[in-house]
Amino acid sequence: MPKTAPLTAALAACLLLASCRSADAPAEDGRVPVFVSIPPQAFFVERIGGDRVAVHVLVGPGQEPHTYEPSMKQTASLASARLYFRIGVPFEQALCERLAADAPAVRIVDTRDGMDLRPVDQPDAHEEHEEYQDHEGEHGHDEGEGAHHHHAAGELDPHV
Repeated sequence: MPKTAPLTAALAACLLLASCRSADAPAEDGRVPVFVSIPPQAFFVERIGGDRVAVHVLVGPGQEPHTYEPSMKQTASLASARLYFRIGVPFEQALCERLAADAPAVRIVDTRDGMDLRPVDQPDAHEEHEEYQDHEGEHGHDEGEGAHHHHAAGELDPHV
C-alpha cells in the first residue's frame, strides 16, 4: 500500500465528516470551507474534495512559512472554517492553540499523524536535501530568496 494511502483516506474521511456536520460554520456556495497552511496542501485537498470544498491557503506565494504569522482577518476567517489541515510549520502551534480555545468547532487535522518523520540532524536527511538542491541548480531553476533554509538540530523536518 502506498505511504500516502492512509493520509488520503484520513483526508477524505475528514472532508466527509465535515460535510455531514451541522451547519454551524458558514459554507461557501454549499462547499465545505477548509483552510491549509501552504499551497501544496491546497492542491492535495482540492484533488480529494473536488467541488465539495472551498480551500483557503494561509501562507501565500512568496511568503516564508517558517516566519509567517497569520493576519487578524485570516484568523477570523479560519474561525468559521470546518477543517484546518496543519503540516508542522512553526506558526501552526500558536494558531492551533488559539483555534482550540476560540473556535472549538473547527476540526484540526495534523497531516503528519501516522507518518515517520526523520530528525533533521540525521546525515542522510541533509545529504538528500543538498542533493535535491544541487539537482535543482543543474536544471536552471531559480532558487530565489529563502531557497536554502536550515532547521535547528533535532527539529523534525516537514519537508522530508
